[in-house]
Amino acid sequence: MGLDSTKVYSVLKRTFCHLPGVSKSAEQRLWSRGIIDWDCFERHGSTMFSPKKFIRVRNQLLESRKALNKGNIRYFMDLLPLEERIRVYPDFRDAVVFLDIETTGLSRKSQITTIALYDGNQARTFVRDKNLDDFVKAILEYDLIVTYNGTRFDIPFIRKEFGIKLDIAHLDLLPVLHKLGYFGGLKKIEKILGIVRQAKDMNGKVAIDLWDKYQKQKDILSLKNLLDYNMEDAKNLEKIINYISNRFLRNIPGYRRIALN
Repeated sequence: MGLDSTKVYSVLKRTFCHLPGVSKSAEQRLWSRGIIDWDCFERHGSTMFSPKKFIRVRNQLLESRKALNKGNIRYFMDLLPLEERIRVYPDFRDAVVFLDIETTGLSRKSQITTIALYDGNQARTFVRDKNLDDFVKAILEYDLIVTYNGTRFDIPFIRKEFGIKLDIAHLDLLPVLHKLGYFGGLKKIEKILGIVRQAKDMNGKVAIDLWDKYQKQKDILSLKNLLDYNMEDAKNLEKIINYISNRFLRNIPGYRRIALN
């Protein structure tokens, strides 16, 4: 899914620090001289670099244009510094899915119990021994997965559970939040940002207990509470990413704030 050509504003088209040989400080200098996007660079970039470097950067930007038009998120994710990968989000919001899993525990032998997917409109849950295998087909509908600490937790569990590579671009919000000075688990981050949860007394341990009760007693209410908790985790990721996008990207020339629900 590529960038909508009708959009007037694009964060990625104002990004240069993904290019080899162009640092974030060099990007700042470009912006300060009025070279705020790729089109401006085409017209005036030669005033900033030597002829040889200008040609090299211009050629690199041609590749960037192709990647953006083709919806190749991985191109930018691979080139952007880790904490700058948040820049892909405003341009590709329609291709994003927020993902969260629950498990029987934290050890390597633990299993996934439920998975929540939320794309800003549709909410889907997948339950062990019911429809968990349907997740593999569902996740392929998206181009970018957003998680909190998914690099260490959600993604490894999913790869192990389903025996798949899961070769989809992945944006983990944890390092971005660390860059902004926010540390702690998801619930702590939510509290810092003023996000109010419906079930305030729920946590990962309770989620494990709910699954255990459902398994042993066939308690449907326990399963419902677990699924609600799991989905709230996923939905709150959208609130968090919208907030940190506005914080992290506000210095990009002409950045348009994302409305916070």
